[in-house]
Amino acid sequence: MAGNPATGICSDLVIAEGGRSILAECTEWMGCEEWLTSRAASPAIAEQIVAGVQHIAQRALASEQSPQAALAQIDAGLVITPASPTLLNWRGILLAQLGDAASEDAFAQARARQSEKDFLLERASINIQLGAGDAAIAEADKLISLNPALPEAYYVRASGYEIKDDIAKAIADLEQAAALADAQGNSALYASARIRLGTLMQRSVQQ
Repeated sequence: MAGNPATGICSDLVIAEGGRSILAECTEWMGCEEWLTSRAASPAIAEQIVAGVQHIAQRALASEQSPQAALAQIDAGLVITPASPTLLNWRGILLAQLGDAASEDAFAQARARQSEKDFLLERASINIQLGAGDAAIAEADKLISLNPALPEAYYVRASGYEIKDDIAKAIADLEQAAALADAQGNSALYASARIRLGTLMQRSVQQ
């Protein structure tokens, strides 16, 4: 009970003298977002604080399968950053899981603030975090139909296939992602795809 306030006071004193304080364990931020963001050095940092809290909420959802609990955290974040497309996409997907038609409004708001590519990539990524392989694959399929040369689309679709334990299709997509990334000079994505390929190929041999 005393540890967190004492750490906060100590941090204030260090910062006042020109130093820096690094506080980990974002779970301790939950419920304190409004207070923390009010003290942020800039709006960008305030958004990063909210994003950190929402990431913890999203992980809790993925592990506990509690859409209602995660939705409460997302809505708290939207009070502070109502234009965040990431939070709006999360809200839409969670509402859809609960059968709430308001999901379409959340998606429409997110789509208005993102390119179609980013909108679909983010929805695919969220579904991957939720373990929803079929939904992630469906979003990636839309991306590929829009741009067959987009390596990120094959990369995220591979994750959907991996969730479904369809290792052969996951490997094929990662090979395509690596080839496209290499051709387009995207060295970071190329490296990530190759690393994942090695891991999945080991799994396929073990199976």
